[in-house]
Amino acid sequence: MLEMSKVENCQILADIINQCQDGIWSIDDTYKITAINPVAADLLFKSFGVNLEIGEDLVKFSENPKFERIFKEIKLALLGKPFTDQESLFINEGERVFESSFSPIIKNGLVAGVSIISREITELSYFTRLGKSKFRELQVLNRLSAVITKAYKLDEMLEDCTRIAGESLSPSCCSFLILNKEKGVLQKHQSALLNSQDFGPIELSINQGISGWVARNGEGRFISDTRLDPDYFEDDPETLSELCVPIMVSGDVFGVINLESKTLNAFDYEDEQLLKTISIQIATSIERITLFEKTERVSREMSALYKTALVTGSELDSNLLLKRLYEQVLEFFRPDTFLLALYDHKSHEMELMMADSTGDNLPELTNKQLTLKETELMEWVMKTRQILITQELKVEKLPEVAVWGDDAISRSWLGTWLVGRDHLLGAISMQFNKPNAYDADHKRLLESMAGQVAIALENARLFEAENQRIKELAAISTLSLAMREARDRKELLGILLDELTKLVKADGISLIIKEPVSQQQFNEISVGIWAHNSGHSIPEELTISDEFWQISEPIVLNSLTSIESLSKTAWLNETNAIVGLPLSLQGETIGILWIGRDEAFTEEEIRILTALGDIAASAIRRTTLNDQTNRQLQQLASLHDIDLAITGSSDLKVTLDFLLGSALTQLEMDGAVIQSLNPFSQTLSYVTGRGIYNAQILRGFSRMGEDLAGICALERRMIQEPNLENAALRSHRARMLRDAGFNSYYATPLIAKGQVKGVLEVFNHSSYRVSSDWLNFFNMLSTQAAIAIDNGELFDNLQRSNMDLTVAYDSTLEGWANALELRDEETEGHARRVTEMTEKLALAVGVQGYELNNIRRGALLHDIGKMGIPDQILLKPGPLNDEEWKVMRTHPELAHKLIAPISYLRSAIDIPYCHHEKWDGSGYPRKLKRGDIPLSARLFAIIDVWDALSSDRPYRKAWPSEKVFEHLSTQSGTHFDPNIAKIFLNQVIGK
Repeated sequence: MLEMSKVENCQILADIINQCQDGIWSIDDTYKITAINPVAADLLFKSFGVNLEIGEDLVKFSENPKFERIFKEIKLALLGKPFTDQESLFINEGERVFESSFSPIIKNGLVAGVSIISREITELSYFTRLGKSKFRELQVLNRLSAVITKAYKLDEMLEDCTRIAGESLSPSCCSFLILNKEKGVLQKHQSALLNSQDFGPIELSINQGISGWVARNGEGRFISDTRLDPDYFEDDPETLSELCVPIMVSGDVFGVINLESKTLNAFDYEDEQLLKTISIQIATSIERITLFEKTERVSREMSALYKTALVTGSELDSNLLLKRLYEQVLEFFRPDTFLLALYDHKSHEMELMMADSTGDNLPELTNKQLTLKETELMEWVMKTRQILITQELKVEKLPEVAVWGDDAISRSWLGTWLVGRDHLLGAISMQFNKPNAYDADHKRLLESMAGQVAIALENARLFEAENQRIKELAAISTLSLAMREARDRKELLGILLDELTKLVKADGISLIIKEPVSQQQFNEISVGIWAHNSGHSIPEELTISDEFWQISEPIVLNSLTSIESLSKTAWLNETNAIVGLPLSLQGETIGILWIGRDEAFTEEEIRILTALGDIAASAIRRTTLNDQTNRQLQQLASLHDIDLAITGSSDLKVTLDFLLGSALTQLEMDGAVIQSLNPFSQTLSYVTGRGIYNAQILRGFSRMGEDLAGICALERRMIQEPNLENAALRSHRARMLRDAGFNSYYATPLIAKGQVKGVLEVFNHSSYRVSSDWLNFFNMLSTQAAIAIDNGELFDNLQRSNMDLTVAYDSTLEGWANALELRDEETEGHARRVTEMTEKLALAVGVQGYELNNIRRGALLHDIGKMGIPDQILLKPGPLNDEEWKVMRTHPELAHKLIAPISYLRSAIDIPYCHHEKWDGSGYPRKLKRGDIPLSARLFAIIDVWDALSSDRPYRKAWPSEKVFEHLSTQSGTHFDPNIAKIFLNQVIGK
């Protein structure tokens, strides 16, 4: 019963095993099958393709590759190590997953075999794998969500997504490629994750490779073995698997996500699905970021255009305008290098107004003048008038080659032209050190800003031009007004140089002219650092070449060493830059204004100087002509005054001294001398001088033909020595004059009536430039001096003749008086005494000169009329009767008849004719009284009575002096003029 039960139990257990849905089978330690149910037999058949039964020896299948795995598992179990394994089998109806448990069979403590139970867990495995896949997907999406929701920059988002995709799918290379439809290429984004340093091609055609196929078709694709796929474009020969899905934004391909691996079958369906999910999330984020960036860009563009409009609308200074523009460019474009160049239509060159790299100025480029060819890409945009945008300088074929700044890192380039209302203004360009930095929006914004800037620049230029014109007009007006107040050339030049110094902040200004006679260059006036050259002739070795006297436009020299003809001109080399401004009128250069300073001169300053140069030349000519007119008027007036002096003065020295004073004033000399010629000794000797204090010069004399004055007299020509230093080598007088401080010397002969009368010399302490007018006036003065000397000689001769004649006349008169006294011996000596006393009284009352001579002659001839009185009356020893007195009283009238016909004596007639008139009118012959009686007769009347009373007469003795005095006093006011009587009694006779 018990044994029967065991058999039944075994049968029941066998039935259970056979009917079990799991595959159950066992082997012993020799690999023979000891038990197997139908499910296990069917599973093994489907797995290995053979029917296995109890007793089957598995050893015979040990070389079969299909049994390799199960042999390993059985061996492990025979070692007493139970374990469980899962295996996927691809059976007719598809993949089925089984879980097999390998358990060792222990008998007597030893492993006697292995029991294997295989249970199908296909559905459980699916859900497990699905769960894991979803979990991984959720992890990826969670990471993506954390990145995407925070991302506002496309580049940053793509970089983060690249990293997440790479970490999730573990490829050898993970990259985003963005589609450029215009070029038909996929451009590799900078975020690519590489396992090597090789970035590979930056751009790929959409007609090549798996990524190109995906971009064209908009579908994902994974390749288990790239070697077998004809679409694969061999980028890296080690790549064996590739997975690529499109990024679809608004129904269009934005780009692709491409994964590459160096392992076969590296990607499966689930990887593709995960990558598609990632691409969808990225696409959604791109749409959001694009919308945000577009909104932000539009906002920024509007802000940029608004700010640019504010700047361009309010800023009229072109330099500040460009600076503000650069600030806007930095804010909205953020370039690594920015250039702005303006085109000069005259020189056809470009000037780099702004050149900055990474926010720092590029001094080697700023304000640099470039030919159009040198600007390269900028030249292209200007010539074609197209905006140029370059995404990758290293790949794209450019119309020109070079870029500015550090071209080793510049990857993107954007540039446009600037055009005004009807002409080209210049160009703008910017560079960035990353590819794809600029797009159509940047292009559009730059185009709009360029339009605003061009208009603003033109307006600023017009405003600056107008301001410059106003400034020029103001400068011209200021200078014109200032020069208009100038009274002469000297004052005008002082005003001109002062105003120009202030206007252009000059360090020094010099006016160089040519001396009209010698044509030697002369520094007429200098100010500033050149002031020490003022008034000096320029040595021949330092003269300015004649070519500079033919110019009609200003010479601008910013580097004197580069001008051979000026490099030796030391006084100009004291500055770094100079301008030679010609002062021209009607094609004639009247002088050159040299203006120097350290700072270079601008075009605006040159334009102002040019305009002022024309005005200055006209003003200088005006004042020069005015000076010449005034000088000629002064010279004429001076010549007239000299004529008057010559004709009005008998003193030759006074006349010549007056002439020398005029010479010094009109000729602007410091000293002058006149030497006269002695025709007998043929020597020149000093007559008079001005401004000479050296006794040797004054006492010296020269022989004809010797020294400067002697040569002048002998050769009858003017001597000019503008530099006495040279003349001192051959002339003793020149050495004396030089030692006395004089530097220039001029002499001219004094010729009158064909005869040399002497020499006129003038000297100056400094070098002096003479003009033809100066020389003409000098000759005129010499002519007048010669005439003065000749007239003086004639006057001396005439005066000597007159003196001789006067002496003869006076002797004749004395002879007449003596003859009268010889006739009347009683009056002997009377004429001499009364004459002498009358002269004394005349002097006492103030009579002088020629009138005193007339009084003397009248006194001598006072009784000349008695020559007509008969002797019986004149010589009667006793008193005269009435008839006789009547005849005697006619002698004044007889004197008048005798003297009046003689013109020489007519002025002396008053005493002979009126000396018997009385103060009270009781005298004779005309009974004149008081002031009607001539002064000389009133003087003589008291003298005649005084001498008559004081002298013995035949009929009486002389009265005592007291009695005479008393009588004369008594007769004062009746017979005599009381004033004259008082003077005579108190002063002449001293009582």
